[in-house]
Amino acid sequence: MQRIFSDQGNFYMPLTWLDNTRLYLVHQPTDAPADSLYLLDTSRGANQTANDLRIIYKQNVDANHYSCWNADSSYNALAMYVAECSAPVNTQRPGLGAIAGPSRITFMSPVGNTPSRIYQTSTGGITTVRAISNSLLLFVADSQAFDASVHVDTSQNGLWTVNTNGTGATRLTSTVGYLNSFSQFPWSNVSRDGSSYGLQIVNSNTQSLAVGSLRGGTPTTFASTASGSTSDLNVVGWTLL
Repeated sequence: MQRIFSDQGNFYMPLTWLDNTRLYLVHQPTDAPADSLYLLDTSRGANQTANDLRIIYKQNVDANHYSCWNADSSYNALAMYVAECSAPVNTQRPGLGAIAGPSRITFMSPVGNTPSRIYQTSTGGITTVRAISNSLLLFVADSQAFDASVHVDTSQNGLWTVNTNGTGATRLTSTVGYLNSFSQFPWSNVSRDGSSYGLQIVNSNTQSLAVGSLRGGTPTTFASTASGSTSDLNVVGWTLL
């Protein structure tokens, strides 16, 4: 075991590997959403600090908004995709007021440069993006309000696919769910033959796992448990069996 990186007073969470030596890290401020993405080069040796990190992305927000973004490296590791949404501050109490549009998906080189927009929506709050093939992205739109004074449009909520060039945006289901929270490899969320996806669905009464077709249609629930129970259901990934 060798300690590659440490930073006292700041929290960094591994996101995914770019290649055999470079690892993306998400910076997480205290009591606030993640605000930036960095690249750590492990080949540079042990005991690196924040000064050794390369900044890849930081969302530009003002005092009235929180950071609201998600990222994934491309299927061939030649690009970084970033989804950005709007997150106004709650006017009734401390914290987040809403997750909403406008949202956009951009891409840049894997080591960071000026982003180029490939997809945009004025209403949907895009919370998650994953590259599942060389030409296809999977994303979740989950607009919701936590402040009674804020109105959000939930008409675009659900699981979508869009081509990596921004064309052909297709909603697979209006069911809102979570993708794999532990891994971002394509088969963590999508079957090896590219035909199906797995989705974790959580509501006030139940927590369930569902499988659906990448061609669209209603997903099928195959496991469930009562919300708040000692059991926790998560998408782990797809095997060849």
